[in-house]
Amino acid sequence: MERRRRQELEPLESPYEGSFFDALALGPRDLLVYGLQGNAWRSTDGGQSWSRVETGTTAGLMGGAALGNGRVVLVGAQGTVLESADGGATFTLERRPDRVALADAVATGGGLVLLGEAGALPGPGPKP
Repeated sequence: MERRRRQELEPLESPYEGSFFDALALGPRDLLVYGLQGNAWRSTDGGQSWSRVETGTTAGLMGGAALGNGRVVLVGAQGTVLESADGGATFTLERRPDRVALADAVATGGGLVLLGEAGALPGPGPKP
């Protein structure tokens, strides 16, 4: 049996020394990475260069969903819900009144479902 050589992967240069918890592919070369202390970074060239995205929070960002038409939702600790209408270039911060920790967001045919310590919760509706 012939052994195949493992291809070594070259790591992308990270724009930030902290932890990233998740990433979204927003287009063929558009990426959004996010994680610890509300840090989010965006690349439009497949990860060769990065721009910091202001999130308005220091809460950890745990999960997210790309909903199409430039709409992106990120969720995290302390009931944090960030919404973008421009492909993740800018975000509006909302916080759930119950401040329940959120781990992910899932797009469904009927809207958005937020997942976290309180189970599955309805997410924000479509914006006009």
